[in-house]
Amino acid sequence: MIAFDFIEHLSKSDGYQLLYWLDLMADVSILFTPNSFVWQPPSKNNVYNAHLSGWTPKELSKLGWSNQKGMVGFKWFIGPYAASKEFPTF
Repeated sequence: MIAFDFIEHLSKSDGYQLLYWLDLMADVSILFTPNSFVWQPPSKNNVYNAHLSGWTPKELSKLGWSNQKGMVGFKWFIGPYAASKEFPTF
């Protein structure tokens, strides 16, 4: 089963339930989510687009998700909806 950019849109308790059911129903699961909490409000057209929880590799390891791969990038440069942040010009 694959949960791609999904779990961060759930509350923490609902996210734990998702992980439980993924473990129960599938031999292999792939979970793709930002590293820790990344703030994102609801979008104008989709109230469900808000980020409600964050997940860290350490936390997922404690839950048995041991084979983790990270994405490379500049986390400080990315804002809500994966848009680049605007920086002041000097």
